[in-house]
Amino acid sequence: MTENEPNARDIAAMDEAERAQWFYDNREQVAEESTPAVLDRAVPVRVSPDDLGLLTEAATAVGMKPSA
Repeated sequence: MTENEPNARDIAAMDEAERAQWFYDNREQVAEESTPAVLDRAVPVRVSPDDLGLLTEAATAVGMKPSA
């Protein structure tokens, strides 16, 4: 971390647009310093047919499977 980089408190004080821009501008550094998530647990969830339709549409729109 350099002298000019914001700390966690600085980032938390930013509004949503400023924070989004900071993370976008620094995405490579953030990715290098992040710990990959370990997704090794499945959680069963019951949803209504209407909600399942919405989930399926949303997942398809971003190229994911509904189970993801």
